[in-house]
Amino acid sequence: MDKDGIRKNILNKTVLVTGAAGSIGSEIVRQLTAFMPKKIVLFDIAETPLYDIELEIKEAYKFMDVEIIIGDIKNKALVEKVFNEFKPEYVYHAAAYKHVPMMENNPA
Repeated sequence: MDKDGIRKNILNKTVLVTGAAGSIGSEIVRQLTAFMPKKIVLFDIAETPLYDIELEIKEAYKFMDVEIIIGDIKNKALVEKVFNEFKPEYVYHAAAYKHVPMMENNPA
């Protein structure tokens, strides 16, 4: 991983992480704190895990400039509102189903 390159890109920037409360998204959030972004916007539909990752990064990583958005990324109006309000310069899109065979059997 090119940590210097990531730091150069992320330093003092606003970063949006979708799926921020999930296993992949929350790990992205934890790692982002080391690169000193200006703000991290945590976006997820799951209230309790989102609260948990917010507390963790504030307490364990001492990263305080966090915004919490509870909602579904399929909600176009909400996504547009988030982009207009926070103007993220980078987006880590981790909101996804991870059990591909199960989802292929249940496309609806």
